[in-house]
Amino acid sequence: MQSKNSPEQYSARLYAPDYFPDAIFTIESDPLAYKPTVKVQEGESFLEELYWRNYTTRVIRYANTGERVLFFPHKNARISKKNQYRLGKIQSTKELAKGIITTIYRPLNSS
Repeated sequence: MQSKNSPEQYSARLYAPDYFPDAIFTIESDPLAYKPTVKVQEGESFLEELYWRNYTTRVIRYANTGERVLFFPHKNARISKKNQYRLGKIQSTKELAKGIITTIYRPLNSS
């Protein structure tokens, strides 16, 4: 999802241990058929679908380490394997899926 702060800034989810502020990365994969498990109470399984409905799963590679990690950008984000991106600040740590944070990112050539 495009952040309200800038037309060149997007929101994504990421596992907290894989978050590095200001890290530069590239998109390494097309969308994958994977969604992390979200523990919900019995009868509330619809929450898991709602939580991930607007997100895709991709693999990113950090430029400085070469490490590949899972990345969950909004499904409408305009991203390309040809571009480099920079992670921004954490927007939320209070996510339904344990260990997931929401962060912002932008194309590297964006100011």
